[in-house]
Amino acid sequence: MFDHFICEITEAHASPKECAACARVRRFPECPLVFPVVQSMTENHRPDDFGPTATDLIGCLRQKRLKIETPYAVKPSTQFALLRGTLFHSLLELKHTEGLLTEKRFSIPIETPHGTAVISGQVDLFDPLTGTLYDFKSTKRVPQLRRVYTCPTTGALLHEGGYLRKFVDCACGARHNPRDIEALYNPEPYGNHIAQLSLYRVILEEQGYEVKKGIVVYLDMEQFLPLEIPFMSTVDTWRFVEDRVATWLQPGLPAGVMDDPDQGWMCGYCPVRTECELRFSADALAKAPREDELLQALGY
Repeated sequence: MFDHFICEITEAHASPKECAACARVRRFPECPLVFPVVQSMTENHRPDDFGPTATDLIGCLRQKRLKIETPYAVKPSTQFALLRGTLFHSLLELKHTEGLLTEKRFSIPIETPHGTAVISGQVDLFDPLTGTLYDFKSTKRVPQLRRVYTCPTTGALLHEGGYLRKFVDCACGARHNPRDIEALYNPEPYGNHIAQLSLYRVILEEQGYEVKKGIVVYLDMEQFLPLEIPFMSTVDTWRFVEDRVATWLQPGLPAGVMDDPDQGWMCGYCPVRTECELRFSADALAKAPREDELLQALGY
């Protein structure tokens, strides 16, 4: 469980109350924190044993369990991104329009061979009139155009992602100019967000609402980018949820994302990474089923 902050200046441990008091009198002028920011972080911190939530189910379940079982500390600066998202969601609550569901949490029970768990999901915005479900994601950079480079002779994939700036020596024997073999595709929502909104949809439908469309609104410091998502089928969504909840309830700790090329970046920001690495070897992690494998098996 979270029990203290790590001072940005001295690396000493401090309770949230001590950190806020220090920031209030500006004991260290070079500290990036101000009192209202620390206070907001403390007030908006959700207890680690709350859940599991829809967000937890698409994330690292091992991290969630270890955060409940293990005392840990974080630097306040690592929480800035979460605070920015919280501030935006607070605006939705303040500016809600009559007839819309904003920042409303719903819960449903999920039965598995390991027992029953109540999962919840907090819907950012749902418009019952149009059946449109919105989810807002604060990010460093909104999804970009996808660039795909393929060999015109064999069709082999040569590169996918960002710009390819150098000529490519291809297995077909040719040397390709990147501009001649580039194809551009529209930005796409991230796979775990598709799973999250699909879960919100079944939760809302359990409450009697009809959800016709899902839109993820990505926002960075410069722009908004709304992207409509292809919902997972209801059958696949329930299967995904039941498998994830069963994993959450299993006697041993769940698999993590350390060996996941798409989600392994989360380990760099994980406050319980040291404990995770102490208790699990990379070989054991590689054999454990992961969320991305389940989604891939379902065709997402």
